[in-house]
Amino acid sequence: WQAVGFGYWEAGEYDKAGPAYAQAPAGPVNLYRAGRGQQIGNDKVEAIAAYRKLAQTFPESNEAATGLLKLADMVPNTEALTTLDQVIEQFPDRAAEALLQRAERLEDMGSPESARQARQSILSQYSSSDTAAELRLSRAKAAAEAGDLTAAIDWAEQAVANNADSDLSAEASFWAGKWQQRQGQTES
Repeated sequence: WQAVGFGYWEAGEYDKAGPAYAQAPAGPVNLYRAGRGQQIGNDKVEAIAAYRKLAQTFPESNEAATGLLKLADMVPNTEALTTLDQVIEQFPDRAAEALLQRAERLEDMGSPESARQARQSILSQYSSSDTAAELRLSRAKAAAEAGDLTAAIDWAEQAVANNADSDLSAEASFWAGKWQQRQGQTES
């Protein structure tokens, strides 16, 4: 079943790969792909079961961290927050991602102050993470869209300074330059 699942996975037929991987020998990759394939195939019940089995059976695997993050997208808000807290606690290298998802859920639940605190934690505790770079760049673009080019430039420059190794650093640098150019044109 693993070979069948792999064939479907490599062909991009994830919805067919999921059930095949679910019948393969239990391993972190097989269980993750079972869950993800079934999630893509809209089999929510089986996807949730696979992600939970992955987290219980291989709790320290990288795939468990990814599975828990995917699981948090599929369950009600309170369960999602518990799941995200588990990621933050067990997988410090994925904590920034979990905090961002947590912030989004808190916004959905009508807790903007708690969401703001979660985002601030990303910027202060995980400042050099790719998630922090994403957050800075999204704030830069939002500021530019709102017409606040000074704030946009500041956010973009923070992304370049704090996230130089991120793929988004080059994009942030580009936009900072573009906005500085635009700002210079409006001031002259």
